[in-house]
Amino acid sequence: MEKEYYPDFVRSVVHSKHQVDVLTSGDVHLPDILHNETAMFYFMEFMEQENAMYLLEFYMTLDNFQSHLTSLQGKQCNAQQIQEDAMVLYEKYFSLQATSPLGFDDKVRFEVECNICRQGGPLPDCFSTPMKIAFYTLQKEFFPVFLQSELYYKYLNELINTIQTAQYVPNQSKHRRTGSDASSEHSVGSQSTNSEQPISAKNTLLATDSSKKIAAKKSLDRFANDLRITDMSMNPEAPLWLRPQTAG
Repeated sequence: MEKEYYPDFVRSVVHSKHQVDVLTSGDVHLPDILHNETAMFYFMEFMEQENAMYLLEFYMTLDNFQSHLTSLQGKQCNAQQIQEDAMVLYEKYFSLQATSPLGFDDKVRFEVECNICRQGGPLPDCFSTPMKIAFYTLQKEFFPVFLQSELYYKYLNELINTIQTAQYVPNQSKHRRTGSDASSEHSVGSQSTNSEQPISAKNTLLATDSSKKIAAKKSLDRFANDLRITDMSMNPEAPLWLRPQTAG
């Protein structure tokens, strides 16, 4: 089902509408962005503007390593190869001679060393502590600013435009045209020669666009004012497409 239907669902108007509902609900979380390919593109651009892309790359690299090890559980795997892969990350981010140090203290470094060198090889949670620290920093220091940025409103506007455009694009016929089809179309066409939307409908469309932008900004302002750091901010949540739709 995932291979057959999910790709089309992600590209559908239904998915775009759900994203708008969630992203303007005032209850948006960092994982909603991290698990959404298009939203992630805008967040990466924002992090580059903030000169903090290294932090996002660090988190995503460790997250990929964790996901890979999790997928190998219950299967035969090369523990030595896994340990070597973990050491590559350790040498890059944690060792005293790290090529891309993030400033973790000795306690974190020692914990990572013990996790890598355990008998039987590293477990999926080998880098759990530095991942939580990186996630917390992204959630607390950068994510609220992103929600108020021009890039975020650009992303919302893109979703709204996708929905509005789809509403005025007729569905293409999936069967081959025949002579009778062409004759029928000619007959219908003789009764109506203009299938475009009336000007009043276009004006309503523009008004809807503006009202949605205003509603989005009010919701996001309210979210920024009510932001609190809780245990939830330390734990990634479900992907956006699994989030329940907000009522109201």
